[in-house]
Amino acid sequence: MDLRLDLLRDELDLSGALGLDFVNTVVPLRGGPVDLLHHPETFQWWLKEAGSEALWSLFPPDPAGRRRLTAEAARLREALVSVFRAVAEGSGPVPHSAATTVDRALGASPAVQRVSGLGLSTRYRPTSPLALLTPLASSALEVAFGAKPERLRPCAADGCRRWFEDTSKGGRRRWCSMERCGNRAKAERYRARQTE
Repeated sequence: MDLRLDLLRDELDLSGALGLDFVNTVVPLRGGPVDLLHHPETFQWWLKEAGSEALWSLFPPDPAGRRRLTAEAARLREALVSVFRAVAEGSGPVPHSAATTVDRALGASPAVQRVSGLGLSTRYRPTSPLALLTPLASSALEVAFGAKPERLRPCAADGCRRWFEDTSKGGRRRWCSMERCGNRAKAERYRARQTE
């Protein structure tokens, strides 16, 4: 594995919520953001890192199918960001084009729910080459519509495009991660004060 992927692994900051982690597949690095949906290989790598090897196995075997799936995933991510923004800002309904893109992803693999042990398990029946987008979209929508709108927000750090659900007691969290973006923002403010 090359150094770039090792650097990306350190900066992924996976939340454990697959849909939220999918929305956050633009990783801020000091040299500029890296879009994990720019190439099929990095999209597949992200699926493994996010613990989604079952979805990884749904990747089309042919290069053209992989490119199409990755391009559709990038469109879905942008549509989901529009959904997050509409929910967080309370700015009215989700834009029509975003809703259409999300609906297409949701329809790519119908969900089948079954009782499993003491809970409910969901399996997706692949009906198209875009089948792995369905659980990503479904999980992201659970975050968007399950969060309190005032607690769903984008990171306040310059150059970071991550979203998070603020679960802090006071509800005043500004950064996706205090260890990364919060400390960087504080360090930048400190340097700015020192040069004044």
